[in-house]
Parts: sequence; C-alpha cells; structure tokens
Amino acid sequence: MIKSKHIFIGLMVLQTGCAHHAYKPQRIEVKSHSMILHASRVKMENAYELANVKDTERIFTKDREEYTGFINYRLNELHCYIPYPEQCMLHEYKHLGTKYGLKVPDDEHFIYGGK
Repeated sequence: MIKSKHIFIGLMVLQTGCAHHAYKPQRIEVKSHSMILHASRVKMENAYELANVKDTERIFTKDREEYTGFINYRLNELHCYIPYPEQCMLHEYKHLGTKYGLKVPDDEHFIYGGK
C-alpha cells in the first residue's frame, strides 16, 4: 500500500514542470499614470470609444462587451469599472508594465501595443 506521503511527494514533483515559464527577477520604472474606475461598464466602454477617436497611433478594434477594461497608452490611463475591478486592474497593470519593459513569460497578448 502506498503511503499518502509518497503520493504527496509525487504530486509535488509533477508541479515543478512549469517553473521555466515563470517570471524572472526584474525591475521596471513606470512613469506617472492614472487609474480610472468607472461607475458602470457602459461608462467605461464610452471612455474606450472616446480614446479610440483621439488615438491616432493605435486603432482599437474591440466591440462593446468584448473587454472588461483597457489601457490608453498615450495618456498612461488604466480604465476598469466597479464594483470588483481587481482582475481588470492586474491585467491592465501588466499591459502598462510591458510598455516599460516588463517581460511576461509565454504570453503574446502582453507584447506592448499588442492585441
């Protein structure tokens, strides 16, 4: 009979396979930025449309309800909506970080100016 300790050790060995895809130690300096938490999804989407009109360097292609937040690279503004914006904030901060050199392992979505 296999002891539970052996099963646990075996599972721990299997969990280490993705370590080479992890973040590496790094430091980035992010210039001043703003975070805007909108009162509703519609207000955030309206801000997205307004940023799309004013941004001549980057063309936004997402339709309404296809995103939960966005970053305006020109103004360094992160936009999310309340009441639970934590996941959106983390995602958009990662986008801002990639603008200033953050290396996100194995995720082409976070290439600066990306998709």
